Amino acid sequence: MKVNLAQEGIPPLKSTLGDPQYLAQTDDFFGGQKPHAVIAQAYKDMRTDFTYLSYTAYANSIAVDSIGQSYHGKLTLHEALQQWGESLKKYGEE
Repeated sequence: MKVNLAQEGIPPLKSTLGDPQYLAQTDDFFGGQKPHAVIAQAYKDMRTDFTYLSYTAYANSIAVDSIGQSYHGKLTLHEALQQWGESLKKYGEE
């Protein structure tokens, strides 16, 4: 029996991402949408120039300082992300 690993929840192979039958599958969990088609499009849209900050661990550790305030309604998400970005810029310049 041949098992299609992409349909078993393992990230699909590139060849599977172009399979019309795979892309057309709908899923009741997602309200009848075609999640495989969304994944295939995301793969096509994926940027290859992304790099992590040299201080990503620090960036992650302070995220809660601003984003957490948004979660508790003290800042809007936009304000929280701006605050986080300013903190990261200042840290990076130091």
